[in-house]
Amino acid sequence: PKAAHADKFVLQECLGDVSLSGIVPGAAVNDVVLDDAVVSGLGFSGGSAPQLTLVSITGSTVAATDVQVSADDTLTCDFDVTTLTSGYCKLTILKDGCYAELDAALLVVNA
Repeated sequence: PKAAHADKFVLQECLGDVSLSGIVPGAAVNDVVLDDAVVSGLGFSGGSAPQLTLVSITGSTVAATDVQVSADDTLTCDFDVTTLTSGYCKLTILKDGCYAELDAALLVVNA
C-alpha cells in the first residue's frame, strides 16, 4: 500500500474577507505581458499583500506581478500571459488565509 503525506500542509485561519468581481481589460492577446490590469473586488487593503493567479482551462497558472493596492476594492497588477493558450482563465486571490475565485475572468486570445 502507498501512504500519502502532507508534511508541509499548513492551515491558516482566514483573517478577514476577500472577494473578486472583475478584471479590466477582460481580454488579452498571448504575445505580450498584460500590464496594469485593474482588478475589482473587496478586502484588498490591510494585512499581507494579495497573491493573485490566473488559471487557464488547461490548468496552467500565471502569478501576478507588481501588485499595487490602490483601495480596499481596487488593485492593479501585471500578468505574463505569453505562456497561456487561447480560452477563458479563472482569477484567484489569496490574502491573509482567505481565498476567492472568479470564473471566466479573462479571455486569452492567441496572437
